[in-house]
Amino acid sequence: MMIVVPMLVETVTFGWIFKHLLGGKATSAMLVAGVLLALAAVSMLWVNPPHTSEESDFMPLGRHHISVYRNVVVGTDGTDASMYAVDRAHAVAAEADAHVMVVSAYNPGPQPTGEAPGGARREIYGKEAALNALQRAVKHLNSDRVHNISTRMVSGDPVEALLDAAGPDHQSLIVVGNRGLGAAEGHELGSVPSEVVHRSTSDVLIVQVPENAESEYT
Repeated sequence: MMIVVPMLVETVTFGWIFKHLLGGKATSAMLVAGVLLALAAVSMLWVNPPHTSEESDFMPLGRHHISVYRNVVVGTDGTDASMYAVDRAHAVAAEADAHVMVVSAYNPGPQPTGEAPGGARREIYGKEAALNALQRAVKHLNSDRVHNISTRMVSGDPVEALLDAAGPDHQSLIVVGNRGLGAAEGHELGSVPSEVVHRSTSDVLIVQVPENAESEYT
């Protein structure tokens, strides 16, 4: 509106102005353009920042100090459910211009045979599986809006890995899916996000993962 509409007005009217008021002189046209530019610059003195009542809760725009997340830590186990958390971490980091740390924790032991007991936490076994999970997550973070991405592969407990990555910095945000990192089907909140919420000193974002997560990412 601020660019196209003035261009349309100029296109319709300036031909007549150039011919009849400026005598067809290019120097006069440039002088008019300079005067209009100066008037636009002066008018900016009356353009004020938004009032605090009009700004976003997430990205303040007023005169006071802007406090946003500097680090966004997201956990992934390579599942479709965890990709929802990765996508949300991408959105938050893009708005806050924050660093993204993708964390994948794995069990160094051999993968057990048979099905895990009901309600048990699923785990990633081996470095290769953890690396695949990280690579899949990074693909979702490749964007011009996210400039600083790092990965961390940890042998050990996923909760400890997430908390350690976030550290004591209160400007860090941990992002996990409500059923990500192995929450049993039907559980409202998996063991990893539940424990992270109780132990973290920084903010935690729990991403609600729909039941059709697999169909959307395959």
